[in-house]
Amino acid sequence: MRNPSGFSLFEILITLVIIGTLAGLCLPLYSQHLVTERRLEAKIALEKLAAALESYYTAYNTYRGATLEQLGISAFIAKNNYQLSIAGLTDNTFSLAATPLANQAQQDSMCGTLLLNAVGGKNMTGSGQIADCWE
Repeated sequence: MRNPSGFSLFEILITLVIIGTLAGLCLPLYSQHLVTERRLEAKIALEKLAAALESYYTAYNTYRGATLEQLGISAFIAKNNYQLSIAGLTDNTFSLAATPLANQAQQDSMCGTLLLNAVGGKNMTGSGQIADCWE
């Protein structure tokens, strides 16, 4: 009687089919997780920028003239997947935006650009719901 050693071709093929099926199921989930993680980073960066602008307001009694450089905040965040910008600076108000770039913009069209204003109002430019994008 022959003592088999090693794996047969059939066993290897079955193993490859199982690995391929698992990879096919897991890859889209992981990709969506990365999109959500980057969006969370952008939301945190917007909140930090708003806090920095409040400190600026305390020091100068206006939001006018504040820039990302003065506040010590980088314009590109979340591994260069979002770009921060300050818009609509007045004496008493501001608007902040985190615009998705490249792959993030393609994969996260539901939320699009995240917006935050001086009174904490949150909005976005995508087709989704605000609660889904800002949770």
